[in-house]
Amino acid sequence: MTILIQQHDHLGAEVEAKTEPLNERELVLDGGFLIPQTNSFGQIFRTYHDTESERHEGVENFYRKNHTYQSLDFVKKMREEYAKLNKVEMSIWECCELLNEVVDESDPDLDEPQIEHLLQTAEAIRKDYPDEDWLHLTGLIHDLGKVLNLPSFGDLPQWAVVGDTFPVGCRFDESIVHHKYFKENPDFNNPSYNTKHGIYSEKCGLHNVMMSWGHDDYMYLVAKENNTTLPSAALFIIRYHSFYALHREGAYKHLMNDEDVENLKWLHIFNKYDLYSKSKTRIDVEKVKPYYLSLIEKASGKNLLNGANFASAASGYDENAAILNHAIPLSQQLSYFKEYQGKLAKVAGSQKAASIIKDALYVLSAGSSDFVQNYYVNPWINKVYTPDQYGSYLVGSFNSFVKDLYRLGARRLGVTSLPPLGCLPAARTLFGFHENGCVSRINSDAQAFNKKINSAAANLQKQLPGLKIAVFDIYKPLNDLVQSPSKFGFVEANRGCCGTGTVETTSLLCNQKSPGTCSNATQYVFWDSVHPSEAANQVLADALILQGISLVT
Repeated sequence: MTILIQQHDHLGAEVEAKTEPLNERELVLDGGFLIPQTNSFGQIFRTYHDTESERHEGVENFYRKNHTYQSLDFVKKMREEYAKLNKVEMSIWECCELLNEVVDESDPDLDEPQIEHLLQTAEAIRKDYPDEDWLHLTGLIHDLGKVLNLPSFGDLPQWAVVGDTFPVGCRFDESIVHHKYFKENPDFNNPSYNTKHGIYSEKCGLHNVMMSWGHDDYMYLVAKENNTTLPSAALFIIRYHSFYALHREGAYKHLMNDEDVENLKWLHIFNKYDLYSKSKTRIDVEKVKPYYLSLIEKASGKNLLNGANFASAASGYDENAAILNHAIPLSQQLSYFKEYQGKLAKVAGSQKAASIIKDALYVLSAGSSDFVQNYYVNPWINKVYTPDQYGSYLVGSFNSFVKDLYRLGARRLGVTSLPPLGCLPAARTLFGFHENGCVSRINSDAQAFNKKINSAAANLQKQLPGLKIAVFDIYKPLNDLVQSPSKFGFVEANRGCCGTGTVETTSLLCNQKSPGTCSNATQYVFWDSVHPSEAANQVLADALILQGISLVT
């Protein structure tokens, strides 16, 4: 289902952070990014106790103040003040550029302006996780809260902006860097705060835990209060990326709930790039800027005003067939639509969101996979049902889905008919018995189903007030292409461009990198054994647009 106006699911292998030199086998992360042997000063990363370190004295003085003043009362005061979000209004990129004025005094590994670190982190992640754009953006914005150090945001001292973070309101774990300076903290000897759980309970969830105040917590509040569309893992990374006692030393895990456990996996991945990307290697800001501006626009939710696509290849009206084909069934797509509505309301407001949902055009294209990838190749199904009976079963599913969609506010629905299934190269190969031309019995099944869908659509329009529904006839235009390809500028309609769909084939589908890929795809009606080529789809789209005029007038 597509609306005209997607969580992440893979985790790479984890590489544990080291405090000693790494051997060559350990230098490779999840892809092409290499962990440098040393930081930008030629020393081991996160060296806090080496008196020979170039930044040792300044870093230690920083943590003396940080651990002395970061009490529960101080954190409550800061959260109350900065949760108002009344300091400055600006774009994310403007905020990135502001960080040119900030150097992190707590960082023993880098003294470059912070925008360099943001882009180093984001670009390193992008190289190894090209499809996880939410993680790229998280890398860019994770440290933006460091603007708290600037006059326009309160001119907070560095000890209240940067550095490792830790829970307040419970015992300060000894794994925290420069733990000795907590002895001067007013909470250190407070019996209400200096036990393992303190004011918290077992598995209460980190979102219920007060963290030391700084850029992490501030940026988390900014993202949350501005209704970001970033996933929960991104918010977890933003708030806890400096919580080294947790993600490096394993402390405070007794406060985590199940969601924290899952999100921590992503933080472990992120942290490697956050820490080890720090170097003197410069990023060409102007070169990468357009990409990150596009991610910022997407995260703002404004792209939701253009529409959304929940379609899944090989899905259909038969839920069981969709699951067998590892596709997203229509019921799940409907759930995604509900989620979309909630996000849209946050971006546009409830009233405008309802109007957008009502006036949007919905396109439903299903049925081909139900027959070609299920009914005709599943002995159990085609023995239990005749093609006509199976078609009626699918139409029943169609009726239920449209009613559910209607209840969620949809009023303009375009539905594609079945194409001439017997003309697909796959059908000719599997069911044509080496004969030329389309498989007539399969085409007859498709035509019978199309009559059922047309009748069902007409009945639904009568039953549901305000519903506009049109069945787009894809059968005739594709059949015309197959029967008279030269009339439309095509040469081949019996097989797919990439070499599939012939009687010799062993594979029904192929992609752009397939060995059989041809260089003149525009001459073929089909790309592979079931999908029309891009050129053919253009012809089909022109025909369908004309049929859909009634939905937009």
